[in-house]
Amino acid sequence: MSSLSRFRQWKLLHFTKPLRDRSLFRFVVENKITNLVRFGLESEEHLANLIQLARQAAENKPIRFIGIDRFEGTAGTSVGLKSAHRLLHRMGISYRLLPGDALPVLMRFANEITDVQAVVFSPGWVPDVHDRTWFYLPRMMAPEGKVLLAPNDEDGAYRAVDRVQAEAIGYASLTPRAA
Repeated sequence: MSSLSRFRQWKLLHFTKPLRDRSLFRFVVENKITNLVRFGLESEEHLANLIQLARQAAENKPIRFIGIDRFEGTAGTSVGLKSAHRLLHRMGISYRLLPGDALPVLMRFANEITDVQAVVFSPGWVPDVHDRTWFYLPRMMAPEGKVLLAPNDEDGAYRAVDRVQAEAIGYASLTPRAA
């Protein structure tokens, strides 16, 4: 796929709707993200824009993308497994698509996923602080890696959690809670 024009990149970074996407795109560009895990693929267009922005910001360094989604397993999912494969293959990046819910997928693959600069949770995928998903995130992350949590509304910005905070939340999620 062709790279984005300067105008198209500027438009995505300053006028994308919903506003939460704008904050995600800016984070990817400002931090030159090349290794990304995404929980919940929202749409093909959104995914293509995200990858193209990452590729341009990283000055054409190789992009590694891992997408975790229920794909056809849930009604209303906008990206199917086959169409996601086709899109990412056309873009010529290193990718892996893992179908399923966050915790079972991470329990199986967390040790294979390494040096991740950004772990992005889409709306509807954000784990609460007691979710064991947090336990698996730090082992996947690069030292400077961030977890980006989608806001509750479309006009909010993604909230960044660094590796140290994610590790603290992860260990807290393992402690038994009083009944």
